Amino acid sequence: KHFDFVNARAPKGGRMRIPRMGTWDSFNLILAKGRPAAGIGFWATDQNLVWDSLLVPSLDEPATYYGLLAEGVAVAADNSWVAFKLRKQARWHDGRPITVEDVLFSFAAYQNDASPTIRASFKDFSIEAIGKREFRFLVKPRRRNDPSIVFNLGGLPILPKHYWQNRDITKTTVEPPLGSGPYRIGKFSVGRWVEYERVKDYWAADLPVYKGRFNF
Repeated sequence: KHFDFVNARAPKGGRMRIPRMGTWDSFNLILAKGRPAAGIGFWATDQNLVWDSLLVPSLDEPATYYGLLAEGVAVAADNSWVAFKLRKQARWHDGRPITVEDVLFSFAAYQNDASPTIRASFKDFSIEAIGKREFRFLVKPRRRNDPSIVFNLGGLPILPKHYWQNRDITKTTVEPPLGSGPYRIGKFSVGRWVEYERVKDYWAADLPVYKGRFNF
């Protein structure tokens, strides 16, 4: 029903201020240039309040991930591919559904436009759609013995294709981006602070993996 470490009836509201060292100048989380604001980390184990990933880690289990955007996961017996099925109810903050096209766009951006570290992490993979809400990553032979493949692929934040079609994803930006997660970017002062606002109609608020979370 929910994780053991949460209180599913915890009240929501109020404000929490968290100090961070350093500064920031971008809301683009995939580039080597610029300093992303705290709260939009790339990997699933980082803090990412704006974009959802396919899977999320459990905080009280050492090597277990559960479905967030993905309602199903399948792995080939020889680890040659990893497939995911998107939840039908998953949607962006503007109300549009999250689709396989968004996943294909995101992975192409990570392979072609992202920082060298991100590009290198996924050079041994390709992706293909296999259904209306299903897709799979194809794994090159030299990576098939890596036990963390499912976690690494499932931890990718998914970006909205329709939002980025008229914007340059290779450049830093301080325009608040379209997200899908429990918070959206509100007021901010570049380099000094950024305020995250709770999304009141967040699509995953009642999923077992997120029920009772994001309270203080």
